[in-house]
Amino acid sequence: MKRLKRVVLFVVKSVAVLILVLVVVGGILRVVWGRQYEAQLSALKAKGEPLTFEQLRGAKIPDSENAAVVYDKIYRQQSSQPQIKRDLERIGWFGNPDERKKNPKLWSEAEQILARNQALLAQMKEAVVSRPRYQVLYDPKLQDDYYARFTTMRGLVRFACADAILKARAGKMNEAVESLDLACKTANVTKGDQMVIAYLFRCAGNSIALLGGVFQVLQLGNISEPQAKRLFETINSADLMTGFAEGMRGERVFFLTDPANSRLMASPLPLAYADGSAYLRSIQKQIDGSSLSWKDAKSKGLVASEDSAPSYFGFTTLMIPVWTHGNERRFRTQADNACACGFLAVQAYRARFGAYPATLADAESKLGWTLPKDPFSGKDLLYKRQGKGFVVYSVGPDMKDDGGTESDKAYNYPKASGDLVWDWSK
Repeated sequence: MKRLKRVVLFVVKSVAVLILVLVVVGGILRVVWGRQYEAQLSALKAKGEPLTFEQLRGAKIPDSENAAVVYDKIYRQQSSQPQIKRDLERIGWFGNPDERKKNPKLWSEAEQILARNQALLAQMKEAVVSRPRYQVLYDPKLQDDYYARFTTMRGLVRFACADAILKARAGKMNEAVESLDLACKTANVTKGDQMVIAYLFRCAGNSIALLGGVFQVLQLGNISEPQAKRLFETINSADLMTGFAEGMRGERVFFLTDPANSRLMASPLPLAYADGSAYLRSIQKQIDGSSLSWKDAKSKGLVASEDSAPSYFGFTTLMIPVWTHGNERRFRTQADNACACGFLAVQAYRARFGAYPATLADAESKLGWTLPKDPFSGKDLLYKRQGKGFVVYSVGPDMKDDGGTESDKAYNYPKASGDLVWDWSK
């Protein structure tokens, strides 16, 4: 019995000593990591980097110039009027050509939806024509509401695309191009919003406007050179390669001002400061690398990197894939924009000369247009005559010319092979 008591006493003392050591070590680490975290904040402040939303946003834009005011009104309308919300959701089905083939009634349904929502198109035009800037007074407490607004705005891009498709089918190509122009401009209206979610909306909106709008409309009717040039100028002005760094600055401000993160930093957990420091370093890495080429960004782990932080850095490990895939999406969307510009140049050339050009360089010189480069290679887009038409393509994330063959796994970049193709060969 005495021996058992001695063993129990030894175990209790050992556990007590271990707890004491852990507390002391934890306290030391919290001080050390806390100082490193504060040093990072001081360095950012010394560089003039924004650390609050007031610093990030700058002076308030007058409501008369702020497109966000119009979209806020639309968002509140669809929140209070279920029919508008249902219509915006339903129009997405019409935008899918496979769904239209399976259900021809979608054509008449889309006509009815657009007929009862013409006011939405008028509001969208007001936002992109009369209000040149975009600024949201972001409140972390309304984060879910903020994200929901972008869902509504994606619906508006689809709405304008559906209007363009219906107009093209009716032979009203001028009106169809006007609606396409509206869709493309709506997709890029958040250019002044300094949050990553706003940037990712731009990427998603551009994809909808191009593949769900431009490409489908041209399948329904011929486009003239002036019409092609109008769309070319709008798409080419989007420049998706810029804006990502500002979005990352916005993410940093959100982290520093979010009450939940502030409570975590105030907790006795030493890893909170280590995680916070890793988070700030990861964001700065993305900001510093935002001007790099695809090849250099890939070599530095700024794209498709999901293991850049230890797993016990919970928040940082959770967020790094969001940023790296957002950075990948930046290159992918810019490649789509570039291909759309090349595609429109070829169509404009045919409208003027009655045949497709032998090369994209020929289209550029004859039209007097300057086509954007392939963001993955940094070189000219690729083009070839194929079948009854042509293909315009980017080499894609693998940076190899696969002859205009797009892999089924093209979105599993950067590991997948295959090109990013605009195929007009059938």
